[in-house]
Amino acid sequence: MAVKYPDLTKAYCKCSTAKIQAEFTQAEYIEIIKIGIEEQKQKLLPVFPSCLSDYQNNVKKHN
Repeated sequence: MAVKYPDLTKAYCKCSTAKIQAEFTQAEYIEIIKIGIEEQKQKLLPVFPSCLSDYQNNVKKHN
């Protein structure tokens, strides 16, 4: 997806980064990235579902 839709992917990354920064302090985020990927998903994915939904909808529009 990133190669096929670079602008949409960039917008998704900006959105998710902004949501993560709003939710966690830098110290909290550093601790999160030290844990396993499945635990990271549990902590991070609930923070930016609207970003993912927007990305998926925009990709559908371009197909």
